[in-house]
Order: sequence, then structure tokens, then C-alpha cells
Amino acid sequence: MNKDFFGEEEKSIIDWTPIDQYLKEGTKAGLSMALVECDKLLNHLLHLKGYKGKNVYQRIASAKDAINDLGGLAYALEIKENLLHEFDKDVSEKELRRAIEKYRETIIDIERSQIPEAGLVDLIKRNLDYYFIGKPDRFRRFVLWFLGIVISVIILDNTHIGQKFVHFVASIFGGVISWLFVLGIFVGIVVLFSLVFLAIGKKRK
Repeated sequence: MNKDFFGEEEKSIIDWTPIDQYLKEGTKAGLSMALVECDKLLNHLLHLKGYKGKNVYQRIASAKDAINDLGGLAYALEIKENLLHEFDKDVSEKELRRAIEKYRETIIDIERSQIPEAGLVDLIKRNLDYYFIGKPDRFRRFVLWFLGIVISVIILDNTHIGQKFVHFVASIFGGVISWLFVLGIFVGIVVLFSLVFLAIGKKRK
């Protein structure tokens, strides 16, 4: 049983802990961060449930039949937009609390909704979309790392210095593996003789 951030206990696969921790701060900044976490949690849950869409609004549209209070969610989304993008608009603590409550109701609705059947390809696409396409910074880092590895392999394979370096690393690695293998055999022999010695000692007693 998980206890949600409104103090109710229910069966849930959702981790409310980050939201609960921000709410416990009792500050406007804490409420703002709790609202942001609610938005992230809703978006993630929509992904896990398989609702289609390139962004959270399209996925909400796909899940509209599962949401009991679309008007309340629209209010919560508006408050979130005002908080994150409309810096000239002041958002009150009362508005933040109401928005968090509407997010919470929607998240519970989505969690209880029917999970659409999905094949392996669709599941892979969802995860790629969530972890890379939907997160430009993470996707950019992944592409840079991948290109860096490819370029490094090409340089090492096509330059005299690179080939020497690879040969040097391979020889060290091979030597370490050989020593570990010998050490493993030695330890195995010691353990075996120790067991035999203990067994003989027990028989003599």
C-alpha cells in the first residue's frame, strides 16, 4: 500500500514521494516544484499506458475517455503554463494547490484506465520516444557519445598510432585475464586441499 500526498492509502504503482517531499516544505517554491513533478509524472504515466501523441497535450487527447474531469485538468495545465512560461503572471499558492489536486485526480484516472495492448515494437518505440525523442538534451548527449565512439574507432583503426594503442591495450587486457585465470586456478586448488584436509581431520576424530 502506498500513501499518496493527500494522506490517502490505496494500491498504486505510482511513486508519489517526490511530490510529497516538496509539499511538506510548506512553501510556495515547494508547491511550484510539486506541480512540476505532477506534470512529469502524468506525462510518464501516459507514456507507460501507451497513449499516442508527440507531446503531453496530444497524449491527454488520446486518453480523454479515461479522464473524469477534463475541465479540472485544463485548469491545472493552464496554471502550469503560467508558472513555467508566463513569467508576467503571478500564480498564487491557492491556485498551485488546486492545480496539484487536479493533476492528482487525473493521474489516478490514468493509472486505473485500461492498458492498451502493445507489441514489442510498440513498447520499444514508446521507451525511445520517452527517454530520447521527448528529452532533447538526453538525445543530444546520446548522439554526441555515439558519434564520439564511432570517430574514435575509425581513428584507432586507420592510424598507425591508433593501431599501436589498441595493440598495447589488448596486450595489457590479455595479460590481466591470464593472471586472473592463473590466480583463479591457484585459489581453487587451495580451497580444494583445504576441504580435503578438513574432511580427513574430521574422520580421524
